[in-house]
Amino acid sequence: MRSYSGAIVEKWRTLPGGDICVEQTIGTGVVTGIDQTEYDSGQIDQRDSLPVARPAPHERLDPRALTAWRISGLLSSLVTLTLAAGISWLLWFLDQSWWWVALPVVVALLIGVVATWVAPSIQWRRWRYAVTDRDIELQRGVIIITRTLIPIVRVQHVDTRQGPILRRFNLAGIAIATAAGTEEIPALAIDVADDLRNRISDLAGIADDV
Repeated sequence: MRSYSGAIVEKWRTLPGGDICVEQTIGTGVVTGIDQTEYDSGQIDQRDSLPVARPAPHERLDPRALTAWRISGLLSSLVTLTLAAGISWLLWFLDQSWWWVALPVVVALLIGVVATWVAPSIQWRRWRYAVTDRDIELQRGVIIITRTLIPIVRVQHVDTRQGPILRRFNLAGIAIATAAGTEEIPALAIDVADDLRNRISDLAGIADDV
C-alpha cells in the first residue's frame, strides 16, 4: 500500500472474481498496489499501478444514448408523478393544508427533471470505455468516478443486449461476464456493438489458449 499527494487519487481494489475496480477522488489518499507478477492470471501490474496514473479510456457511447436515456427517464418519471398525484388526492380528501397536498407532486416533478434531463447528460459525458489486448476498462460516475479494469483472461462470455428503447434507436449494450459478475457497456450503435463483442470474444479465446 502506498500513500502520496496529488490532484487525483485512484483506489484500486480486486473484486472476488479477479476484476480490478478503481475509484478516483480529488486530494491526498492511499493507493493499493498489486504485484505485476500475477497480472497474467488476473492481477494488475505493479508497473501500471499508481502513483503513475493510467490514462483514462477515450471511447464514448453513441450520442443517441442520451435521447434513449431521456425517454427512459421520462417514462419512469410519469409513473412516479402518477403515484404522487394519487397521494396528493388522498391528502386533499383528508382535508390537509394545500402545501401538504402540493408537496408530493412538486417532489415528483423535481425528480422527473433530474431523471429526464440532468442525470442522462452527466451520465453520457462521464461514460468511457477502452478495449486492449490485455484488458477492458470502463469509466462512469457523477461525483465519484469509478474505473473498472477487467483482464481479458477473466472474460467468460460476451453478449449484446437490446431493450425496446435501444432497439428504437438502433442501439445495443454489451454485457461482459466474469466470475465476479457482469459489467455492461450500455449503448453503442448495433454494428459497433457487434464488432466489439466479436473482438472481445476473440481476445478472450486467444487468452484462454495461451
